Amino acid sequence: MLVALLAASQMGIEITSFIALLGAAGLAIGMAFSGALGNNADEVMILFFIPFKVEGFIDAQGEKGIVKEMHIFNTVVLTADNRAMLLPNGPLANGNIVNYTREYIRRVDLVFGFNYGGNYDKVRGVIRTILINDSRLLEEPASFIALCSLEDSSVNVTVRPWCKTSDYWGIHYDMQENIYKEFAKNNIGIPFPQMDVHLKKEA
Repeated sequence: MLVALLAASQMGIEITSFIALLGAAGLAIGMAFSGALGNNADEVMILFFIPFKVEGFIDAQGEKGIVKEMHIFNTVVLTADNRAMLLPNGPLANGNIVNYTREYIRRVDLVFGFNYGGNYDKVRGVIRTILINDSRLLEEPASFIALCSLEDSSVNVTVRPWCKTSDYWGIHYDMQENIYKEFAKNNIGIPFPQMDVHLKKEA
């Protein structure tokens, strides 16, 4: 094309308008592909830094799920209720990403309440026995148990055991079931919202 334009110029043909037309066409094509090229750059950045892997569980762009596929322009995330979400790589690369499965171990954060007037030492002992009897929990880092807050209707205890990432959800649900059963077996009251009303009789 350059040779043809130079030849036309030597023959006395005005080529300024052709050059302007080609420049405008190049600009239009570049703007049309800018989004696609930006997504390609973002895909390269995602692959280079590897913020997550296929079959990893992530929270990104307001969606939580398992990464199933990574394409040039988007990433496919399968949600817990089996919805396939296509997340554009541009916003995905530039937004916050929480990777739940990158680390080998995770901490399970739980809070349990018991009635005012209950024996805290007994509650702590029951919880510790449950933790010791669960072979999925790790000895190091050690599990943490502490009285965390005095609420309006309950005394709350924080329980933070550590486990393998693959065991997280099983322990999360099993621990709550076991605590409920053991509290009932040991006559430890589980609180519920309540209000004391005092009536004053006029003379």
